[in-house]
Amino acid sequence: MSRGRQWTEVVPGFFSISVADVNCYLVQTADGLTLFDAGLPRSRGVLRDLLGHLAAKETDIDAVVLTHGHFDHVGVACGLHEEGVSVFVHPRDAHLARHPYSYRPASPRVPYVLTHPRGIPTITRMALAGALNVRGVEAQPRVRHEHPIDTPGTPIALWTPGHTEGHCAYLFEESGVLIAGDARPVHRRDRAPDRRQGGHGRHHGGDGVAGHPGTDERASRPDGPRRTRAGRRGARGRRRPATRTPLTPHLSRAASPRCSRPPRTPGASRTRRIRSGPSTR
Repeated sequence: MSRGRQWTEVVPGFFSISVADVNCYLVQTADGLTLFDAGLPRSRGVLRDLLGHLAAKETDIDAVVLTHGHFDHVGVACGLHEEGVSVFVHPRDAHLARHPYSYRPASPRVPYVLTHPRGIPTITRMALAGALNVRGVEAQPRVRHEHPIDTPGTPIALWTPGHTEGHCAYLFEESGVLIAGDARPVHRRDRAPDRRQGGHGRHHGGDGVAGHPGTDERASRPDGPRRTRAGRRGARGRRRPATRTPLTPHLSRAASPRCSRPPRTPGASRTRRIRSGPSTR
């Protein structure tokens, strides 16, 4: 992907739009176009460039589907909504999508910047790309766990709360692609993922495709958090629980050094995982 173009086709039909280290994804199927997440305000110019490459325009987008309602995922959603494009989100993030700054960050912002100076260039790029001026959007709260979304490709929604209350990932079973947003699964090293923890269908293998790990340690299952002996210590020495989400059964080979890689079942499909952006919130 060239710096000038800022978009690339990750896998056939799945286009990554990258602005200021924040990604969103335009998915093209035989049925139409769907935008997953809406990046930052400056992402709109790159989106228009990509649509021109596809001989399409903004009004040809059938829907915007949000993984969650943080400001760096809502960026151009309001502008597209004003053009008549429907916007969908999980009910628990509907308020956040309307007010994308109304949340408590995982780490206080000023101390985070002071203790993580390497993040300053990314934060600066995000600010220049409009991160401080994101308008909220009135999204339709029609996303339901383990139900297909009524958009082209009919992806299956997987409710993965923790990063936000309504965070969701979206699985395209036929393509073997999972749009994971800012979720990151955690596997126990002493056992393979268990289908009883949620998810949809059989155990899939997965390859990380793009993006940065962006999640806090409060991720939980839909029916409540599950503490295990596995975990890691926080800044004050307290042990934080390693957790499992409905995303976990779909990613037996997560692209993270903290995740185990159980052997792939012969004949099982491989699920590609796509993430969204940096964890600076």
